[in-house]
Amino acid sequence: MVNSPPVTPTTPLTPVSPYSSDVVSPAPSLCYSIDEINVESSVLNVKTPEQLARRKKNNLASQKSRLKKKMKFHEMQQQIAQLEKENQLLMRMIESLRVS
Repeated sequence: MVNSPPVTPTTPLTPVSPYSSDVVSPAPSLCYSIDEINVESSVLNVKTPEQLARRKKNNLASQKSRLKKKMKFHEMQQQIAQLEKENQLLMRMIESLRVS
């Protein structure tokens, strides 16, 4: 029996494609430590003055847009009520002309 050193894999086993003789490269490791994730998330949450100004401007624009939408809705409701009254008046006029 031949003495060989113990095999310790440093990379995952690479699968061989059944349709070719090429060896498929190993997938990159997606493992991160908790510390790396916390550092990345804390770096991403830092707000610059420019970002804060844009956010404030966007919030104001959103409020203005919502207010315009509400006002347009109320105007449409008033127009609907007016048109329904007008429609009822016209229907009564039609009925009165039929009866005569």
